[in-house]
Amino acid sequence: MRFRETQVIVFANQKGGCGKTSSTISTAGAFAELGYSVCVIDTDPQCNSTDNLGVDPDEVIRGGRYTLADAYLSKVPAARIAITPEGRFDGRIAVVPGHRALSSVSARLENEVLQLLADENNSDLDGEDLRREHRMRLRKSVDSLRGHFDVVLIDTPPNLDFLMTSALIAADWYVV
Repeated sequence: MRFRETQVIVFANQKGGCGKTSSTISTAGAFAELGYSVCVIDTDPQCNSTDNLGVDPDEVIRGGRYTLADAYLSKVPAARIAITPEGRFDGRIAVVPGHRALSSVSARLENEVLQLLADENNSDLDGEDLRREHRMRLRKSVDSLRGHFDVVLIDTPPNLDFLMTSALIAADWYVV
């Protein structure tokens, strides 16, 4: 059975070491073995999903490619970021690689809000509108994958912060 549309599933838990990354990678492998096309999005700055799929986040940067941090900071669509590791699952698994720079995304986006609010022509409501837009950036980036993959799996960091919240907003389904 094929899905009528791309399904976005997030693996989330506030605790580290509980199997989020293992579950994400194992589920991606299972879907790929069944013939589905899968994209894994790594929102954890530790980049274990990226590493497990054979992609070196630092090599991605050195090669001039985008990482997930660019989706947040520069609004790059995930479809432009996704990398398909060679020699694995007949090309049915791609990854939107994480990078340790993800750990600074929240602070950098909040700095944008503070700069906006420094202008006396802007109100607190303008700041809240910008924060809301920031939280939606991952969802908009992930939307570029719809129709290109059967399943998108999102691996999250082990804390309820901006990265996990934005992942939850982007998802159709949750595994906690």
